[in-house]
Amino acid sequence: MSKRKNELRSDAELATVIRSASVEDFFERGKKIAREADSAKPIRPERIISFEDPVELLDYLELEAIRKRSQLTEESAATLAEEIDREVWSNVKSKLSG
Repeated sequence: MSKRKNELRSDAELATVIRSASVEDFFERGKKIAREADSAKPIRPERIISFEDPVELLDYLELEAIRKRSQLTEESAATLAEEIDREVWSNVKSKLSG
């Protein structure tokens, strides 16, 4: 049995499109998908991350690049978060009791 062209793909197989787009573009894309569904056309799976502000898009891409280069593990991030929580609590506790 051959795979259909428009068959749902797993997240790993689905490409992500990252772009700058307006709110109007977002709703127009939604209307296009709704028209396809209404006419019983298969809807192509897609993952799109869009930003109205190009600066936010650049910030996102920079953050993703940093995340990919990071050596921080989940375990060390949890430990660091606990240390920060303890330090913040000790600072806040003195202000609350004083």
